[in-house]
Amino acid sequence: MRSILFSTLLVGYILSSTATAQTAEEISWIQKRTDMKGLQNLSRTEDLKYRQLQIRLDQFVKDFGWQRRKLGENSKPLILTGITRDNKPIYTEALDSQGNLTVRSTSLYSGGSLGLNLHGENMTAAVFDWSGINTAHVALENRATVKDGIFYSYNPNDEDDYHSTAVAGQIIGSGAYNSDYVDGSGFNWGQAIGIAYKANVDGYVSGNDASKASAAAMNGLLVSNHSYGSNTVGPVVNPSSFYDGRAEAFDDIMHMAPYYLSVWAGGNNNNATATDRLNTHAVGKNSIAVAGVEEYVNYSGPGLVIRAVSSRGPADDWRIKPDIAAVGVRVRVPEANPTISLNEYKTTAGTSFAAPTVTGGVLLLQQHFKNLNGHFMLAATVKGIMLHTTFEAGPNPGPDIDFGWGLLNMERAANAITNNGRESLILEEPLQNGGSYMKELVASGSEPLIATICWTDLKGTPVNDNDRRVQLVNDLDSRITDNLTTFFPWKLDTANVTGPALKADNRRDNLERVEIANPVPGQVYKLTVSHKGTLVGGSQKFSLIVTGLQGCVADRTISAPVNATSVDHQEASGTLIASNLINSKGEAIYHAGDEVVLSDGFSAVDSSSFRAYIEGCTNDYQLRKGTNEREVVTFSNPPLTKTVAEYQLPESAVYPNPGSGVFKVNLGTLGSGDVQVTSTDGTLIFNQDFKQKSELDVDLRKVKSGIYILRVTTNDKVVTHKIIKK
Repeated sequence: MRSILFSTLLVGYILSSTATAQTAEEISWIQKRTDMKGLQNLSRTEDLKYRQLQIRLDQFVKDFGWQRRKLGENSKPLILTGITRDNKPIYTEALDSQGNLTVRSTSLYSGGSLGLNLHGENMTAAVFDWSGINTAHVALENRATVKDGIFYSYNPNDEDDYHSTAVAGQIIGSGAYNSDYVDGSGFNWGQAIGIAYKANVDGYVSGNDASKASAAAMNGLLVSNHSYGSNTVGPVVNPSSFYDGRAEAFDDIMHMAPYYLSVWAGGNNNNATATDRLNTHAVGKNSIAVAGVEEYVNYSGPGLVIRAVSSRGPADDWRIKPDIAAVGVRVRVPEANPTISLNEYKTTAGTSFAAPTVTGGVLLLQQHFKNLNGHFMLAATVKGIMLHTTFEAGPNPGPDIDFGWGLLNMERAANAITNNGRESLILEEPLQNGGSYMKELVASGSEPLIATICWTDLKGTPVNDNDRRVQLVNDLDSRITDNLTTFFPWKLDTANVTGPALKADNRRDNLERVEIANPVPGQVYKLTVSHKGTLVGGSQKFSLIVTGLQGCVADRTISAPVNATSVDHQEASGTLIASNLINSKGEAIYHAGDEVVLSDGFSAVDSSSFRAYIEGCTNDYQLRKGTNEREVVTFSNPPLTKTVAEYQLPESAVYPNPGSGVFKVNLGTLGSGDVQVTSTDGTLIFNQDFKQKSELDVDLRKVKSGIYILRVTTNDKVVTHKIIKK
């Protein structure tokens, strides 16, 4: 009989031999942004804690007659895995396709409606589970690998012998070896096919999971699945929904490895009235807890989504948990039993099989983002996108304790990534202690304007069951305002958690979603992100996701000041006019397709950071080093010594443009100053002073064809304009 209790972690083995289908370059990129030393120390600490726990369990088994393994309700195997703070046993169990249609992942496949051709190629998820994976099953196509040396061994006395193989199949299983299964009642269970059916899986037995996950994260792991935990149904009732040591450990791992995300099954207590029944391991702040629902091939409204098998939330500190829902009923999966066939399948149910749908979804979204941007998203970003783009579920708008933020919608999530910089916005920004972040949002008016911030918080403090102490460490706040109204984020009503959610200040969740159901078309709304108290660590990186935007603003005027330690990034397709103050330690980056005008009142004071350049709406604010990638103008602003009437160069200020050599610059009544032309790498091409001239010739006949930047500077203005040399 296999034992998951005494598996040991050989840190050196995992560090030296764990390999994923991600390239060495991709892994190195993640490692440079990971606290490698911290993870190594955490892996060793968790391994020691695990060994010490086994010694305590042995002693309790001897002294109090506890059973290492026992049968729960419906003969489900239970394993003794822990001890509560008041010395009670904790037993863990496995938390046991049309589902891909329900969550719209088929839209991302070859032939899908989005034309993306995403299947998880060269992507890898880790599966931590009840037992070893039967890697020989044909549906896995040799894309599943055992990483901790604990291999599958058939056990006819273990009802959940199939579980690990089934979970792996839900993520990566090929549908090429089986067809739709129709039962005796005529119900079509669909194929056994994974959501990312060309990806890879690294398999680990769940014993000592925190130590193993720490080591795997050091090697660039992006996502792991955990379909096990304490259940609160049947003859064994464990404490539930509180922030335990496992939640703390994984929050710590994800904080040190900010591109790594853990996904957990929420639990299978489907009592219609009981609350506070979640798998304790699933209530971590930075992870995703998954609820299970019935399948619906054609979603037509929140009333159709039924909480079929799931434990209800919230977390004991009133955080929104579970986070999201996926199909967990009538699931077709690979059967591990080799005495039948290595191409056998079975039907099953449980949040165990809802969680891997989300895990596979993470792989597809990371793959899509990487294809478009050349690098992966932060874990907080992909989590934020998933929770931002859900189908509404439940009787009331907003989040709830049954479905979290709603039913996974892969199509909408992928579109948010595709449309980034146009109808949607995805940013990863730092918030400095004492600072704020501001962003102007122009609503399309054709759909709700929704802004979500999500951040990887520091670990909390483990507590006992029903301890309501707030676990949030760095408390960020998001608000959207217009001229009259301030719009607040969603939060649970702590006085009535089964009722509608509220829109108010949220002091508990590390994800905030602000919604304006009926925004005014073309209206400019202001998003502000700030924080309460003092940020531990001095700053907090957060991810911002916005949908419902006007594709691109033609012209933009900026007058709001940028405060100390605050960030302001703005763009326009035509002209951007700035007349604001960039205070010390503030940052502002402005770009526009035709010109950036720094008019009267603009100033970037000492110790501020300011950059302006010619580029249309790209939603990209990073200065690149490539000489031909963009036109960049970086300069110190002259002091504003007097107030004069605002002046802008007319559209015909530079002509002919495009031109073949000599460009005439209409200086109007600027008086005196200088005219400079720079290449896209900042090289000075032309420099000439002027005094009381209405027009100046700029001779570029000797330079090669391309795009150049004209800069006109007087004692109180700086105007830039793009020149195209044919």
